Amino acid sequence: MSKLTSVLPGCPGLTGRTWTFGHGISVPHQQVGVVFTTSSAAPIISLSLSGALTYLDPSSKKPIRNVYGHQKTINALGVTTDHKTIFSGSYDGRVCGWDVASGNADIVSETGGGVLQFTASEKKAWSISQDDVLKDIDIGKLSLG
Repeated sequence: MSKLTSVLPGCPGLTGRTWTFGHGISVPHQQVGVVFTTSSAAPIISLSLSGALTYLDPSSKKPIRNVYGHQKTINALGVTTDHKTIFSGSYDGRVCGWDVASGNADIVSETGGGVLQFTASEKKAWSISQDDVLKDIDIGKLSLG
């Protein structure tokens, strides 16, 4: 299990906090970077090997927010006709759907070659990749917002 333990150990007057990331032992959940901010909304931001950002508050046992997205270069963007969802695709084949109102993302797919192009309606989106694979995305099945 990947953990961030004892923030600033050994500093007088400061207490430690332990957070658990993911379920079980997993390389993608390994925390590879931590930033301490001056923002009271997100005092600590942790980066996992999978590219997820986890916003943490030392006064809470649960993360404030998790942001999932791309770890590689984004090659293509598309938007639904109602402008509520944006799709992004990276050269490693990851496709993400983004809720415009909340900023939340859902990783739709992580297979195939680099994404080249998107087109979308209100209910569906399609992507084409370098390996000539057409992905059909049902927007209603995404867990956005």
